[in-house]
Amino acid sequence: MAVSSLSIVLVWLGLAPAEAEPPRRIALTYAAPEGCPDRDAFVAELERDLGGPVAVDPAAPSAVAILLRAATHGGYGLTLAFLDGAETQLVDTLEDATCDTLLGVAALQVSLALQARPEPPSASPPVVAGPVAPEASIEPDPAPLAPPPSTTEPPAARSRPRRPSGVRIGGGIEAFGAGLQGLLGAALSHRVGPLDLELRGAWAGPTRYRLAEGDAPAVSVQLGTLAPFACYRAGEGRLRVPLCVGLEAGALRGRGIGIARPATDHALWIALPVRAGVQVELTPRGSVFVDAEAAPLLVRPGVRLRGVPTGYRAGPLSARLWAGVELTFGKIARTR
Repeated sequence: MAVSSLSIVLVWLGLAPAEAEPPRRIALTYAAPEGCPDRDAFVAELERDLGGPVAVDPAAPSAVAILLRAATHGGYGLTLAFLDGAETQLVDTLEDATCDTLLGVAALQVSLALQARPEPPSASPPVVAGPVAPEASIEPDPAPLAPPPSTTEPPAARSRPRRPSGVRIGGGIEAFGAGLQGLLGAALSHRVGPLDLELRGAWAGPTRYRLAEGDAPAVSVQLGTLAPFACYRAGEGRLRVPLCVGLEAGALRGRGIGIARPATDHALWIALPVRAGVQVELTPRGSVFVDAEAAPLLVRPGVRLRGVPTGYRAGPLSARLWAGVELTFGKIARTR
């Protein structure tokens, strides 16, 4: 009797302990690349924003789909969808340098969307203000019926294709003191963070260089090079602007023309190529590009041939114009 009376007094004074807040129920679809926070970290961040517990329930009327992915030009991208029943309340796409920032933004947006919808009815009996007679009994309300499961599933979020590696094939023209020469080249590239590391091989076809006017002997000049590059691709969507710098080494080959016993000579070529251009994506795995390139020579090669009175020496700068295609490889990551 004493315990019952004490409980009545505490209720009357408003000092009875408050019942635990029921958790917010959501149906959650979550995917993130390696190195980004997992689903539990998102739920914990959402609980901090809501100020209460969150329960993941596939039958909940509020459905949330979250996809974190590695962006093609560095950093990470976020795709967020929030559905309440059969209505889509929120769809958003964001990009940032870190996953943690995007996770915090996603949790904040979902918490605001959840707070905007009405709270589910509580099954707890109402607290009666004022004193209650010992003989009075309070019968709890019947528990509310569980809402029917949502028939609308969150849309499957798909990431853009990852592009860890690729190949570039192109041609063009080059000038470095012996007139215009035809160019052929191929390169392998690999994505490391925000940069594309590239290894290119190129060949400038033979061009006749006349050492003097008239029928004097001439020199046929051709060039083969190998160059590693580091490239940053600026831009959004299907349009990119690659900016590249590299170190090029190769050999210049010269052969005499118009002499009785033609001879051949080779010389070392070292240059510092800088390249900029425009790249347009035609498909997720294919694009076309046009590049302009300038390569100041650190070592200017020259050839001198037996039977030719004068020699040939390359100019201080090589100017090039490229055009071609790029193919990229890698699996397309999908969430389930």
